[in-house]
Amino acid sequence: MDKYYIIKKVKYNFPHEHFKHSIMDELEYDLKTASERLVAYRTINDNEDVSFHIQEVDARAVSKKEVA
Repeated sequence: MDKYYIIKKVKYNFPHEHFKHSIMDELEYDLKTASERLVAYRTINDNEDVSFHIQEVDARAVSKKEVA
């Protein structure tokens, strides 16, 4: 089953335009849950310099944490 991240993108204009991307909650979601949370984040966001999108997790790039 595919997993997805919710990515937050923040636009900065000083000293020049650039962007910062971060993973919300650092959690992986199924597509339904990610979509629901994406709608919620977009609904409560009132900052035009902040946007959200869904990104599929690349299983080859993600290392699993060891369980103690």
